[in-house]
Amino acid sequence: MALWGGNDGALHAFSLQGSQLREAWSFVPEVMLGRAAFYSDATAREAQLNPYFVDNVPMVGHADLSGQAGTGWTSLAVVTYGRGARAITALDLHGDGDISAGRGVLFEYTHQTPGLEDLGYIQSAPVAPDALGSPQIVRLNDGGTLRWAVLVGNGVDSQVGSVGGTGRAVLFAFYLDTLKPNRWTRVAVDDAVPAEPELKMSNGLSTPRPADSNGDGTVDIAYAGDLRGNLWRFDLSNMASVSVHRLFQTDVTRPIQAAPLVVRNTAAGACLSERRQRCWQVAFGTGSYFNPIMGDAAANKAQQYLYSVLDKGDNTVVNPSALVAHSVTKVTVNGIDYRAVQAANVDYADGKRGWLVALGANEHLTGGPRLQPSGQVLFPVNKPITASTSAGPARRPAPGCLTSTPKQVRPRPALMT
Repeated sequence: MALWGGNDGALHAFSLQGSQLREAWSFVPEVMLGRAAFYSDATAREAQLNPYFVDNVPMVGHADLSGQAGTGWTSLAVVTYGRGARAITALDLHGDGDISAGRGVLFEYTHQTPGLEDLGYIQSAPVAPDALGSPQIVRLNDGGTLRWAVLVGNGVDSQVGSVGGTGRAVLFAFYLDTLKPNRWTRVAVDDAVPAEPELKMSNGLSTPRPADSNGDGTVDIAYAGDLRGNLWRFDLSNMASVSVHRLFQTDVTRPIQAAPLVVRNTAAGACLSERRQRCWQVAFGTGSYFNPIMGDAAANKAQQYLYSVLDKGDNTVVNPSALVAHSVTKVTVNGIDYRAVQAANVDYADGKRGWLVALGANEHLTGGPRLQPSGQVLFPVNKPITASTSAGPARRPAPGCLTSTPKQVRPRPALMT
């Protein structure tokens, strides 16, 4: 089964029936019913002002809604709406994707739900699914109770038209069960750094990348970037007392709008032996979403970067001077431009903490990095249309996550099996 969100305000499910792909069902969330007046705009200008509806990739996966009992396993879908709405919806799809056979809507929250005023437009794409489904659908320790939840950043523009929404960067864990009265946990990054009030001004948290440090099946750490160029580490070992630490800082002209990639760093000298379980290499990049329809294609002209940063698990902030700069050369094959990364040595035993790559003019990272079987990382770097440039194919430098090697590289509905 495959799920698509459409600008008709519906989530569509397609399944293979015989030899043909046919629509199995469609679902119109309540938040979209409230926007029904915009389905047919009278003028082109109205269409430009309201072009989005179900505008993000659905997350699909499996969860045990009975907690540890093992009797409540079901497949489910979680929908965020991009620029379509400040909302999130979870659906029980039963075992085979039959929405009518499950529990139906597990929850639907908007920024008007009391306590969720900081919920913005979740426009950064979800983490790419693996064999088990979305990595954002996770099991968490909520004060001693194991609960399944979906982890999301609060997105952008949470301050727009929201009483109490101040533009903060917030991590949300929305619980998929009803085992305890609390239906979500909210973690604001500015609470960890009260001396920086600017962190709650026109800020927002992008898609988080969860990780399981000890392999027990329960997520205990997550990384996410914000619109002011900070990369944060969230200690989720106990959701009743989450701690937040800044791992790296760029600046407000280099926002982090895509989920990072997280792999273990096993290089000699990278981390102390007692911190091996929390020795993570975090690859990410900076850049802005451009929207020529809305006229903001020239919103950000600053040079952007790709990074790979070592988290030693010691709560230190990585200094940019500890990163090794890799150079990039342009290679043209059959009229298509590629980037070839010229790798420099990264000596972790000598105190280096990773590497960085400078992107070209108007190039931005707007999608999450993906690890390849070779150990290299694909970065979806785009050069949008502006008044002075023309659109070209996506350029995807592919350095290795730990010690990059040169490579030339050449882009999704959500799938449920």
